[in-house]
Amino acid sequence: MSGARRTTRSQAVASRDRQDFTTSDEAGVRELAALLERVNAQTQNVTMHQQEVLEASQHTLGNFEKDVANVKKRRKEEERRLKDVQEQAQQAQKDMQREHKAAKAKHDAELKKVDKDHAKAIKQREQDFEADCSERLAELTELVKMEEQLQNRVDEITAVANDEDGIVEILVGGKTFETTVAYLAKFPNCSLTVAWKRQRDSGKDGPVRICGDPRHFQIILNYLRNPDQLPVLADAAERRWLVREAEEYGLSELVKMCHDAEKRVYDIATVMELLNGGKNLSGLDLRDLDLSHIDLSGASLYHACLSGARLNHSKFCEADLAGVDLAFVDLRVADVSGAIFKGVLNLAQAKIDNLRGAILDGADLAGVDLKCVDVSGAVFKGALNLAQAKIDNLRGANLRGVNMAGVSLKGVDMRGASLQGTIFKGVRNLASAKLDNLRDAILDGADLAGVSLKGVDVSGASLPGTVLKGVRNLADAKLNNLRLTPRSAAPLTWVLPCETSRSAPGIESS
Repeated sequence: MSGARRTTRSQAVASRDRQDFTTSDEAGVRELAALLERVNAQTQNVTMHQQEVLEASQHTLGNFEKDVANVKKRRKEEERRLKDVQEQAQQAQKDMQREHKAAKAKHDAELKKVDKDHAKAIKQREQDFEADCSERLAELTELVKMEEQLQNRVDEITAVANDEDGIVEILVGGKTFETTVAYLAKFPNCSLTVAWKRQRDSGKDGPVRICGDPRHFQIILNYLRNPDQLPVLADAAERRWLVREAEEYGLSELVKMCHDAEKRVYDIATVMELLNGGKNLSGLDLRDLDLSHIDLSGASLYHACLSGARLNHSKFCEADLAGVDLAFVDLRVADVSGAIFKGVLNLAQAKIDNLRGAILDGADLAGVDLKCVDVSGAVFKGALNLAQAKIDNLRGANLRGVNMAGVSLKGVDMRGASLQGTIFKGVRNLASAKLDNLRDAILDGADLAGVSLKGVDVSGASLPGTVLKGVRNLADAKLNNLRLTPRSAAPLTWVLPCETSRSAPGIESS
């Protein structure tokens, strides 16, 4: 029984052990299966990781291959570019060498040309120097000759000075005349002086013998004594004789003086003859004539040449001086009332002290000195370049209708001037002018600032746009019948020094 029990117990233990082993095996299997699953999962993960790594490697390899290809491509491009640069450098070097060669050739040519020009210039300079030396040598030679002549002349003058009061006898046609050494010494080229020197040097005594006409020889001696004046002659025959004798004796200046005198007498005679006729002196050449104290009233001197003529104290009343050349003409104290100065030439060079009553329409007054000139009654309407004239006096002048724009009236005396229609717009220094009337003047736009109107007659003056600000003594002016602008309906007002406003009396509005 005990054996059976032990057997039973043993079987029970074995069964329990088998049961435990079976249970343990199942658990192990399950663990092994779980482990196997984990292994499989890890294997899959590894496989997937390997796949990803492989793909990444392949991608990286592909990119690397692409980069290598790009590098190779860029290298080829760089090599090609380097080759192009080398070719360009070589071409540039060749071009530079060619340009350098051309520049060197040009420089050599220019240097050669400069050397040639320099050599030519040196040669020309040498030729000029030689020519200059030749000229200087000729001048020196001439100076030596002149020095010898001057020394001879000094010797002669010294000899004359030692005996300037010495008497020289001259035998002409059997008649003896006397003169002095000093008179003969004035004319070294005169045949009388030459004959006297010849006789003096030869040591001969006695008078100097001259083959000539003794009738008027004293006239020759008078000229030797006073060579600045033509000797007094009795008639034209005596003048012709003097011309022949002067030519024979070598007195050229005396010959010229005789011809000038003959021409002057003829010209003045012609002028007087024409004046006694139709008084038409148009176009005549009257230069340098003495026509003073001659009545030329009403004469036509159209385009006549009076340059240098003396016309002082002459009468030119209503004469026509159009186009006349008055350069250096003496018109002092001449009567020019009514004379027409239109188009006269060189009026600025004439000597003038009065233009009373002259008609200056069309006369160019540029540069004309009117200072201290009497212009009373002179008609300035139409005169040209009045603004460029030198003016200090327009007293009593006829300035009707004259445009005074640009004219400086500084210190100008305009008292008694006729100013009807005179345009004062643009006039300068009006405030310092001496005025006693502005009757009927056109003051449109004129600036009267600083002008003193004390006692000034402004009757009938035109004032549109006139600047009255700063005008002085307006209350003491005569303001009858002033003309305003057509649009002005209100009376003109101004402020007096006492600051009282009053209307201008007698203002005429249109």
